[in-house]
Amino acid sequence: MGCGNGKDRVLDALSGDRPDDAPVAVFTQSSTLSQMDAVDAPWPIAHSDPERMARLGSAQADMFGFDSARVPFCVTVEAEALGCEVDLGTRTSSPKVLPGSFTMDPFGNGSSDPSDIPSPSEFMVSERIGVVSGAVSSLSKSHGDEVPVIAGVTCPLTMLSQMVGAENMVVTTITDPGIIGRWSKEITRRLIPYIRLLEDSGADVILLGEASASPDLIDPGMFDTLAGDHLRMLSSEGDSSKVLHICGHVEPILERMSGLGYDALSLEGAVDPYLARRTVRDEVRLVGNVGPVDPLMVGTPADVIKACGKSRDAGFDVISPGCGIPIQTPDANLLAMTSHHRG
Repeated sequence: MGCGNGKDRVLDALSGDRPDDAPVAVFTQSSTLSQMDAVDAPWPIAHSDPERMARLGSAQADMFGFDSARVPFCVTVEAEALGCEVDLGTRTSSPKVLPGSFTMDPFGNGSSDPSDIPSPSEFMVSERIGVVSGAVSSLSKSHGDEVPVIAGVTCPLTMLSQMVGAENMVVTTITDPGIIGRWSKEITRRLIPYIRLLEDSGADVILLGEASASPDLIDPGMFDTLAGDHLRMLSSEGDSSKVLHICGHVEPILERMSGLGYDALSLEGAVDPYLARRTVRDEVRLVGNVGPVDPLMVGTPADVIKACGKSRDAGFDVISPGCGIPIQTPDANLLAMTSHHRG
């Protein structure tokens, strides 16, 4: 099991009381092929079986000493609960939302309406909503005294891009941003009780992922209009620590992200860690920003230790992969990551 004080270390760091040796945790996708084999919880069954999901979610702590346990391992749970068809993938491929359940024409011809989605109560009885909450409950019982239980939740813009296609969503942010706001409002109404369920099940931290709010996809000048309202609302829900993850080069929106009420921001390796700390000052904690591909998947243990040191020296409060870990990531590199704060 992970380090005995891992839970206190991470939660203290997220509250602004960072230890001298910053904790090392995984807030995003954490499973690898090695972990799947070690705990007999391979994909795709680990996406739909709560006990296997829990076993795989805790493997990062048990095998490598990360100060965390985390589920689920994909971003399709919420879209499936909204009525989308999902392909759960294979042992080596992630689940994906299949097209066709909803449509969005950027020019307003024949689009689905937000009223077409299941009600909040129907959303909450979706099978995989129960799988994730069941896995969180199991993790809380087995590991919750040792490490924080982290639950990932996919945010409205990212869900909408899955439901109607990323290109359609992005173009519609320009042609009809009002309809994007209507969709986001309705999706948020369903995510709020989901967050409450995850907290009631034992989640200590909620990682809210809004990849589609990245400046790599939408105009940074529209961030407040398209994403700010629902992200602020979700940050204030419940009593768990809230961490916001937005992919890519988020430098143009960092200051606005820091004002949304989150305990911490999870940043990719693409972001200069020193610039990030200067930008947000002491307003919010920082999680990251070790590159998941380089160095974690393709680098050497020495490369990993160097990257961890850079994030630490820049003032990151929790050292973490900057985004989901590739499933091919070697054990030696994950072990190097957790050894960095002890060595």
